[in-house]
Amino acid sequence: MAGQIPMTRIGVERLKEELHQLKSQDRPNIIQAIAEARAQGDLSENAEYESAKERQGFIEGRIAEIEAKLSNVQIIDPASLNADGLDGREYTRGKSGLLKATVPGNARAG
Repeated sequence: MAGQIPMTRIGVERLKEELHQLKSQDRPNIIQAIAEARAQGDLSENAEYESAKERQGFIEGRIAEIEAKLSNVQIIDPASLNADGLDGREYTRGKSGLLKATVPGNARAG
């Protein structure tokens, strides 16, 4: 991934939590599932083995994706964003206090 990825501290913490979950629980569990499926014999007709390998590929891909994002993160404070935000969208706070992004004026797709 090129360039910095703007993200709030909360977003960074959520990614770190997900990464920890993937590395400490999901990865070891899938390795165990693969080992158990291998022990059942013929892998060419073993649906459990194929499913576990597919899940392993997803987990490893997600780990790589999160690590890449975290290595390029730029922490931002949503409260300090101006009306134009980071990408030309306008950010406003709703009644709940959450930020809402809208595309201003002529930039809207129609």
